[in-house]
Amino acid sequence: MAVLSGGAYAQISQAYVGLGGSRVDADDVNLNAFNVRLGADLNEFFAIEGEGLIGVGDDTAGGVKVKLNYGVAGFVRARAPLGDGFSVHARAGFGWLEAEATAGGMTMSEDESGFGYGAGAEWMFAGPNGLRFDYTRYNMFDDINVWTVSYVRRF
Repeated sequence: MAVLSGGAYAQISQAYVGLGGSRVDADDVNLNAFNVRLGADLNEFFAIEGEGLIGVGDDTAGGVKVKLNYGVAGFVRARAPLGDGFSVHARAGFGWLEAEATAGGMTMSEDESGFGYGAGAEWMFAGPNGLRFDYTRYNMFDDINVWTVSYVRRF
């Protein structure tokens, strides 16, 4: 029995990696980031995942240049398979971001952490290869909205 159940679990439990781009919207500042995600399916409906953001470029608001340095987050993801490799999901977790602001020749770096939650969809179009779209809202820096599109590879 244990051997059979272990084999069934091995078929369900899959590691995955995601690489993509993110749009980070915070008040009047819109930033871009490179997104890296590592996760593991615990079963058909739940997964855990870690995520990293690396800022790309900057934006100016009110004469202040703002740049996202990096961010990290961890999530629990609930997934609903809909068939033909398509699924929708909701996720909740905790994240940390570091940003930098420059004005009048002075630069200040600030980091903040907060709760994050969101939803998305995934389409596994060719076996272990897929596309994923996510929206995540973080309760930090007066609320941040992050939109991500990424390539997913399951192992």
